[in-house]
Amino acid sequence: MHPAEVLESKLEVMKMSLIKTSFGASAKRKLTMAAVLMLATSSLAWPALALPDAASPQRGHVTAKPKPPVPREDILLIMPNASADKDELSESLKTVNGEIIGEMGSGTTRVLLVKTEHGKADAAERKLSADRKNFNLVNANHKIYANYIPTNPDPAFGKSWHLSRMHCPEAWDSIGARMVEPIAVFDTGCQIYGSDLNGIASHGADVSGEFKDFGKLMKFFTLFGGQDMEKLDKTIQGIGNRIEVLSMGMFDKHGHGTGVATAACGQQNDKASCGVNPKAQVFPIKISDGKAGGPAPSDDLAMTAAMMVMYQKGTRIINISYGPLMEQSEHRVLHAMFRDWFERKDGLVFISAGNAGEKLGSRDEAYINVVSAMGKVDNEMVLANNGMWSSASGPCVDFTAPGQGIQCASPSGRSISMDGTSLSTPLCSAVASLIWTVNPRLKNTQVIEIMRLACVNTTVGRNNKFGYGMPDAARAVKIAEASR
Repeated sequence: MHPAEVLESKLEVMKMSLIKTSFGASAKRKLTMAAVLMLATSSLAWPALALPDAASPQRGHVTAKPKPPVPREDILLIMPNASADKDELSESLKTVNGEIIGEMGSGTTRVLLVKTEHGKADAAERKLSADRKNFNLVNANHKIYANYIPTNPDPAFGKSWHLSRMHCPEAWDSIGARMVEPIAVFDTGCQIYGSDLNGIASHGADVSGEFKDFGKLMKFFTLFGGQDMEKLDKTIQGIGNRIEVLSMGMFDKHGHGTGVATAACGQQNDKASCGVNPKAQVFPIKISDGKAGGPAPSDDLAMTAAMMVMYQKGTRIINISYGPLMEQSEHRVLHAMFRDWFERKDGLVFISAGNAGEKLGSRDEAYINVVSAMGKVDNEMVLANNGMWSSASGPCVDFTAPGQGIQCASPSGRSISMDGTSLSTPLCSAVASLIWTVNPRLKNTQVIEIMRLACVNTTVGRNNKFGYGMPDAARAVKIAEASR
C-alpha cells in the first residue's frame, strides 16, 4: 500500500472515533478533541509525495509514480486581467513553459499560481510582465525572513520598560468590558496552550505547507467544514473555511510568532509580561514552519494565502513582523492585496522595517504602516543599535516603538526578552487595537490619524528615522474616546 494511503487509513479511523465521541459533547470538549486530532495528525509523518489522482491499483498492476512537489522558488504569482481571453492567456504562459497549478481568490484578488522551468522564474516574470493585455501583475515567489534578534530570559513586568514608555497602563483603564479589537499575526504560529496567550485565541490557520499539500489538507478537514470539495480543490482560500473550528496555526515550534503575539496581547496573568493590549484576541496565521534557532523563512506564496484567509475571517488589523516587504516592485501581488485590504476592507497592515540598519529607499505607501525600532535609552529617542543589529530607517517608515529588551513569552510560557523591529511592530498594531476597542466605528484612516496625533517624536511632523513618531497609548485612547 502507498505510504500516503496508510496515513489516509489511520486518519480515517481517527476521524470516525472523533465523530462517535463528539455527539453530546460540550463545545469546549469538541474544540479540545479537534486540537487533539490536529496534534495526532502532526505527529504522523506526512508523506513527502502527493497521492496519485487515481484510486489504488489492483495487484499485478504497476503503480504510477507520484509527481514530485513543485519547488516554491519556481512558482509565479500572477493576477490576470479580468478581460483576458483564456486561450490567449494560456498561449502567453506557454512562451515561458508555464503551467497553472492552482489559484486563490476571485475577482480583483484572483491569483494564479504558475509553475515555471526550474531556475527560470525571474526570467519568466520579466517576460510575462510585458504582456499587459493578459496580466495585471506578475510576481516571482520571493523569500522573506523574521526581523528579530533573540536575547536572554528575563523577569517579566518589572523589566517591561516599553509599557511605561508608551503609557500603556494608563490606557488600560479605558478598555473596561468593551469588545476588544483582535489582531491577526502572520508568523510562525502562536503557542496558545501553556503560554502567556492561553485563553485569548480559539482558532487560527496554517498556510505554511508546500503547495502540493493544500488540497490534501482541505480534503482531510472537510469533516469539520462540510465544504464542496470540487470548488476547494484548486483554491488555497478554502483552508480558511475551517478556521472557526480547528486550532490550525496555534502551535509554534520556532517561538518568533508567540513572542510577537505576546508583545501585542500577552495577558495580565503573572506568567510573563503583558502586552500593549492585554485583552485583545489573537488570530494566528502560520506562514512559516521554522524550527527553534533557525531563520523561519516564508515567501510571497504563503503570505498571499494568508491574505486569502483574512478575506474570510474579517479581522481588520494585520501584523507582519517579516521582511523585506516594503518594495512594491518586488512584491506586486502582495501590495495589490494590501492596498485592497486598506481601501475596500477598512483594514490596517503593520510591517517591520528590518534589522540590518539600512536606509530604505522604498516610497511611503498609504496602505501599509512600516515600523522602525527605538533603542532602550531613558528619556531619549534613538534608533535601536547595539552593535549586533540596528533598526532600518527611511522615507517609508510611518511609526516607531521600543524594540530592545521587549518582554514576551516563549512557546512554553517562559518569560523571555527579544529584540528587533519584529517586536516594535506589534506594539504599534496593539495601539491600533486599543483605538478601535474604544471606538469601533472609526474608519481605518481615522485610526491612523489618531495614532499620528498621539505620537511623540524628535521633530515636528515626520522624519526618516521614526516616521510620525512613537504612539503614546494613553494619549491615543483619550483622543479615540473624545471622537465617539
